[in-house]
Amino acid sequence: MSVKPLAALTRLTCGGMVADDERVDLMRDLMREAEAVADAHGIEVDVDYDADVIDPLVDSPHRSSILQDVLAERKTEIDHINGAIVELADEVDVDVPRNETVTALVRGLEASYLDEE
Repeated sequence: MSVKPLAALTRLTCGGMVADDERVDLMRDLMREAEAVADAHGIEVDVDYDADVIDPLVDSPHRSSILQDVLAERKTEIDHINGAIVELADEVDVDVPRNETVTALVRGLEASYLDEE
């Protein structure tokens, strides 16, 4: 939800994503927005962003599934991940500007090779 779309937009591996503080901060922001949406829906999220998400990715050569889709010029799962966060946020009037932006950017990237402009 945080590393997948950003890795696709930057074309970095998961390890590459967490090698830069600015990218890690953006990942945390995306996760915080998702957590706020979950909270507004009455769902408790118990996650340590660093220990559970960021730290395991250090030195990872893995390419996110969204990046793999982009490289193969396939439709991605963005609508089912960050797009779903945006939809759920609308239901409870929670602002998720970073998730909206990332969703729009990945959709635009898809459009560039799927002829959906």
